[in-house]
Amino acid sequence: MDRDLDSDFVTDWTGGHGDADFRVDDDQYFVYGEAQDPVSIRPEYLPHTLKISHTPDATDVYLLNPSVVTPDGEWEAWYLAHWLPGAVRYRSFWDLMNDEYRNFRDER
Repeated sequence: MDRDLDSDFVTDWTGGHGDADFRVDDDQYFVYGEAQDPVSIRPEYLPHTLKISHTPDATDVYLLNPSVVTPDGEWEAWYLAHWLPGAVRYRSFWDLMNDEYRNFRDER
């Protein structure tokens, strides 16, 4: 099930860990917020994500991950950027957008 990410993008971000022995256990993976380690991602999910942002030549992207779904049916949301060692993950798109809004308000 491939989504709309091109294969070069997936390879660049997974760094060859897409199907290797790179595993993050649930205790590490399901940590969100300030305590989250952006390195604690599961690269094997990346090819299945849905890209929800597009800025030509941008080095950051928002993704929705159908491999992790809340009891309410919300897909996990990821923020990937070239300056991050992995991804910042959120329980839902709602959580991602609220965090972005708070960041925007703090920068003004």
